[in-house]
Amino acid sequence: MMERMRAHIDANGWGFWAAETRDARAFVGIVGLVPVKAIMPFTGVEVGWRLAKAHWGHGYATEGARAALDHGFGTLGLREIVSLTAKLNEPSQAVMARLGMSRAGSFEHPAIAEGNVLRPHWLYRVSRDPVAFACGAFEARQVREEGLPELQAFYERNPGYFVLVEGGAPAPSRAREELHGLPPMSWPFTRKLVVAFRDREGTIVGAAEMIADLFSGGVWNLGFFIVADALHGTGVPRDLYAHLEAWMRSQGARWLRLGVVGSNGRAARFWERAGYADVARRWDYPQGTLRHDLRVMAKPLAGGTLEEYRELVPRDREPAAAVENP
Repeated sequence: MMERMRAHIDANGWGFWAAETRDARAFVGIVGLVPVKAIMPFTGVEVGWRLAKAHWGHGYATEGARAALDHGFGTLGLREIVSLTAKLNEPSQAVMARLGMSRAGSFEHPAIAEGNVLRPHWLYRVSRDPVAFACGAFEARQVREEGLPELQAFYERNPGYFVLVEGGAPAPSRAREELHGLPPMSWPFTRKLVVAFRDREGTIVGAAEMIADLFSGGVWNLGFFIVADALHGTGVPRDLYAHLEAWMRSQGARWLRLGVVGSNGRAARFWERAGYADVARRWDYPQGTLRHDLRVMAKPLAGGTLEEYRELVPRDREPAAAVENP
């Protein structure tokens, strides 16, 4: 294995490097970058580490992987780097979170036998340039791990959505759940993004979660769109959403999809005015401590009919009034 690593570095100038302590120069493991293997269901360059157990818990993996990311984004000019780990490997997931990486999906590792508890894996991604775009007088920026306390504070200052939809104030872990939570394993998608809208002073005034290519290429799901309670009725939510929609269109979105609980009449009217139409309905749908009738709505960004949309998204093929248990 070490000979293969040496050969790769000789040929490419980068790879998995030896990790040593600075004091005693003890060999503690390997850390670095490697091309994703061809058998994987995704491509790119992976950042990874393998450390002897005696050297766990000292921050070596985070320090080494951060240096590897700097080399990949700086010297090599990569735009995105991935990482993967078994779902049971929570320490490595913690390292990925500290590196600012976000969960981008799950998969069954093709090199591990079916039935092995290590076969289910998480895929993480991090980009050189986090998402950022102007929204008139505001700016939208992608939320990373270090921004979670600020996002959580915004949720707690603006509990209206959570009380109405989920039956209570946001839980202390709500921001983290939004950033790292993923759709069910059987739902295909390419990436998940959480952005925060900021005013000129840098204060968060809104947030949105998007999942790209959910169920089918070009279908983007808007998981939530929240604007500060004090800004409701001011026109700011409409303007922020217009810029968000334009950005999603620029990223390849051809259809937009979202869900609105039946009791949230203000939101339903907002999305109807924005051009969304009902495509399906979920009855007795659980959200927080409440259960709702949920309207699933969609909007075309590049032409097309709702029937064409339903062909792309089998989950929404039933008529809007059909009964479906969650």
